[in-house]
Order: sequence, then structure tokens, then C-alpha cells
Amino acid sequence: RAHYLLTKHSNGSIRLLTFTNKAAAEMKERALRVPGQSSKRLAAGTFHTFGLEVLQNHGKQVGLNTEFEIIDVDEQKALCQQAGLDEDNLFSWSYVRLRGLKATAGLLSFGKAYQAEKLKKNLVDFDDLIVYTADLLEQNAPLAKAYGLKHPHLLVDEFQDTSPAQFRIVTALFPHIKTIGVFADDDQAIFEFAGAEAKNVKRFIQQLAAKELPLYTNYRCAEKIVTLANRLISSNPRSSGRLMKPYRKGGRI
Repeated sequence: RAHYLLTKHSNGSIRLLTFTNKAAAEMKERALRVPGQSSKRLAAGTFHTFGLEVLQNHGKQVGLNTEFEIIDVDEQKALCQQAGLDEDNLFSWSYVRLRGLKATAGLLSFGKAYQAEKLKKNLVDFDDLIVYTADLLEQNAPLAKAYGLKHPHLLVDEFQDTSPAQFRIVTALFPHIKTIGVFADDDQAIFEFAGAEAKNVKRFIQQLAAKELPLYTNYRCAEKIVTLANRLISSNPRSSGRLMKPYRKGGRI
């Protein structure tokens, strides 16, 4: 179940973005099946690997040097404990940062101290890879243009799982690239707890004047499963209203 949303048209090097290394490898493999396509013209990776690339080259602009380290959740908690910060604020801080929401005074105080502590130790967490990159591309048009010229075509998979911060990366690149397309299904959005907003699909259409090319045929699942899925999805008042058509007959629930 998916939509393919597209704006502008041309040829050139392509950047493919998605959410896991496995999915990125599959995207690249499929893209290389296109006649005339070359691996030298493809850059496939996750939003986080793209953010890592940007910060390794331009992290000084946010106070990092090139030897920064990435910390995981356990290391984030340990850092808070060492700095005398309440680690219980970590989830809320991540929530408001990825969504661009206004933090309460107490949470903002924690966030400023937490960010300063990481910069002091030359550390970044996974949110920093996204938020710092979005900030740099939005605030530095020549930098965004350089990345746009390097890969003038952008394709994002599973766009319903992007956070507002990741959407900012896409929109910051948009003025400087030739084509941008996203593959998405807002009826399969399941990562809201991690900062994703399925509304990004509609924002993409509206803000970037994208053309919507709906795909209604499900080639993976058999008829009985697709029929049940349609019934479940249609009961959700927030669903898209699309109904899928099965390509395969039969099936077992």
C-alpha cells in the first residue's frame, strides 16, 4: 500500500533515504536494475547516516569536532547521572525536539544543560544527527545547495515514518534539487511513539506542490488478507479512505 509523490523532473545522481541499513541496501539494489543506472551515481542510506555525513563535514558549526562519538540510550542516561540531570526528561526532550514543539520551562532548562554537556564532551545522540542536520541545512543555504548539487535527485522511502525534523531536512534540500519523490502509506504509520508524523505525507503534497500517484494494487498479500485489512483500516476515522485491490486470490486469515 503506497503512494508515490513526485515533483520536478530531470536526470543525474540520486540520494536514496530510508530508515534501516537493510532497507537502504534493498533500495539501492532495485535502483541499480534501472537500465543505465550506475552505483557511482547512487548514495543510499538512512536519515541518520546522512546526518552523520553532514556533521562529520560541518559539525564545527554546531560546536563539534570531527572526532565526535555517538551515544546510545544507556550512555545518555549515564551522562545525565554524571551531570546531575534527571534522566527521566530524556524521552520528553526527544519528543519535543523531533517534533519542533515548545518545551515547558523545566524541560527547556534540562534540554539546554543536556545539550551543553554533550557538546562539552564532543558527544551526539541519535536525535542530534537529525536535528543538527536540519538546523544546518535550513540556516545555511549554500550548504544545502552543495548537497543538492551533489545529488540533484532525492527519493525517500516509508515517508509516513518521518518525524517533523526529518521533514525539515527534505524541505531544506528541496529548493536546491531537481526532483524529489517519496514513497509512503499513511495507513501504515506505526512509529508515532518515536517522533514520526504521518501528517508529513499531506504536508509534502501541500507545501511542495507534489503530484500524487496512488497505487491501489497489493501484490504481496492474498485476497482474504487484503479484504480484512481494508475493513480494519476503514474503521479508523484517521485513515486515508483508500481501499486496496488484491492481485492474488485466496489466502488464509
